Amino acid sequence: MAASEAANLIRAIPARHHVAENSFLTLIITVAFLLFLPVLKNDFVDSDRKILEENFGYHGVAWGELGWIFVAFHFGQYQPLAWMTLAIDQLLWWADPFGYHWTNLGFHLVNSVLVYRLSLELLSYPTLFRYSPAWRSAAAALVAVGFTIHPLRVESVAWASARGDLVASTLVLVSLLAYLKSYSPTADRRDSAWSKISIGAYLLSLLASPSGLFMPLALLIFDSYPLGRLGFGSQNPFGNQAWRILQEKWPYLISFCICVVFTFVARNSQTIDQAAYRSDIVDWFLHQLAAPAFYLRKTLLPVGLSPSYELKGWWLAIYIFTSVILCGGIAMARRPALAAAGGLYLVFVLPVFHSTFPASLLLADRYAYLAGFALALLVVVGIYQFLFDGAHRVRVWLAVFTSGVGAIVLVGLAILTSNQVRVWRDSETLWHSAVQANPTSEAYFRSALFSETQGKYEDAISSYEQAVAINPGRWDAREKVAPLLEKQGRTKEAIKHYRKLLELKPKAVDARERLAGALANQGEMGEAVEQFRKVVDLAPERNDARVKLGTSLALSGRLQESTEVLIAAVKANPSDGRVVLKLGQVIAAQGSVSKAMPYFREAVRLRSEDAEAQESLGRGFLELGKKDEASVHLKEAVRILRLTPAARDYKPMDETR
Repeated sequence: MAASEAANLIRAIPARHHVAENSFLTLIITVAFLLFLPVLKNDFVDSDRKILEENFGYHGVAWGELGWIFVAFHFGQYQPLAWMTLAIDQLLWWADPFGYHWTNLGFHLVNSVLVYRLSLELLSYPTLFRYSPAWRSAAAALVAVGFTIHPLRVESVAWASARGDLVASTLVLVSLLAYLKSYSPTADRRDSAWSKISIGAYLLSLLASPSGLFMPLALLIFDSYPLGRLGFGSQNPFGNQAWRILQEKWPYLISFCICVVFTFVARNSQTIDQAAYRSDIVDWFLHQLAAPAFYLRKTLLPVGLSPSYELKGWWLAIYIFTSVILCGGIAMARRPALAAAGGLYLVFVLPVFHSTFPASLLLADRYAYLAGFALALLVVVGIYQFLFDGAHRVRVWLAVFTSGVGAIVLVGLAILTSNQVRVWRDSETLWHSAVQANPTSEAYFRSALFSETQGKYEDAISSYEQAVAINPGRWDAREKVAPLLEKQGRTKEAIKHYRKLLELKPKAVDARERLAGALANQGEMGEAVEQFRKVVDLAPERNDARVKLGTSLALSGRLQESTEVLIAAVKANPSDGRVVLKLGQVIAAQGSVSKAMPYFREAVRLRSEDAEAQESLGRGFLELGKKDEASVHLKEAVRILRLTPAARDYKPMDETR
């Protein structure tokens, strides 16, 4: 749908210099296709398995699947249009990553064409670009090429799950282009077909992803410059004309508000993985303040690209300070063309309302997808204004020099992009490369997961500990490394991680139970008992924890307390012969063999093939002087033990004793 709308818009562009324009379009599409072609060989990466391959909700277009797509919130977002494109992929390609990557590449190619047409439309206004049509076509082509081949585009194309951002970007570009086409100084824009296309495309974009949420601000920038309806070109920027222009934006505002409501509802939906590692709102806000300078730096120097970025301390402060300077510079720019392009960039890097605030996704390459168009436009317009003098004559020697430098830059970007496409070949390659390029805690954590699945436990431990060293607040890394340390016999180190984990996440029941078990293994029974008590308080349904508490109390010599806890455990699950047997043994240890016998009998009834239960009952009969009954159960215990491999060297007890 998005591709057909884009094609209709493209065909409607006035026929000016068709040969040159078609040549530029062919060049843009060819370069982009060849550069991103290796992505078709890539596998699913990162969370693609969970979102696409193991998720059967969108597999089809029957009523059940359509209900899943359009009614509920999935993975903390509402994006039915993106899911529809994925459902079509699933019908055509099943679980073959090739098809999903092919569709992503197709959307990127369409976006490249739209960027070219949008740039051509913007540069056709004399207030923005006063040079000949040939120069204008070349400038628009440079914007499109710079946008298309930049390494920051790779994540959006190579990650199949980023489909929503690509679809939304297509529709946002259609909306911007239609808005420019709809403007006419003498006609009411709201009655034009182009206006309806612009509004409809914006609304549809929000059904794919909120990445273009703040696009209406870009329209106000267009109204200001180059259209001259507000600000730079209007005689009274705050008069009736301004009010009428603002009134025109009410359909966009309504769509904006609906999207915000849906996003916050999705954020609080039960489909969100509440166990995911998250950052707090303050950290998220600070990273958004740093985003303009951060993405500008990644655009100008696209090295060290990674699926996750983490800014800390002075680096975060430096980026925030630079962003403030950048915003101030754009606001005070004397050249309206540069100010308008810079304003577009700021609009498209404004914070997007994501469903959660995962620490590993506070900043990501795909968030700069639309902003890449604005930056390319800013750079190209700046270069052209630098090359031409006041009489609009080109400075030949500067043009030759700039062309040479530009060619080198474009070739360099193409090489970096080609390498980055291969980095996204599979999850293991992606995260191991991320550790080398940009060693964040998330990169180490993900790399450790692969090492662990391959049985490389020492490498996994090292990577988990690196993740913790970079970010001590990563409780998920501590939760992973502690059991591995226990397996390696490094229980004391594991206990340290468990303690810190519980400081960060006091209600982590599994971790607390593991800590209690580790403490018990170290002989620290007093603290082990307290930890088991907290587990039972936090999760009363965990009867195994209650049994462990009772056992720990018994080992600590607190037999009466142990009895009370085990009685509660038996009441909670009377069919568990193991617990019944444990209770009988604790009661017998207090010298009350007669009181323990009913529990021993019940344990044998429930677990007749349990040698320990048979032996406990037999020993009970011996204590009571009932040798015949004792002999029966002791013989049964010997028979059961002899049937097990561990009993080959077992020496039978004196059966008449």
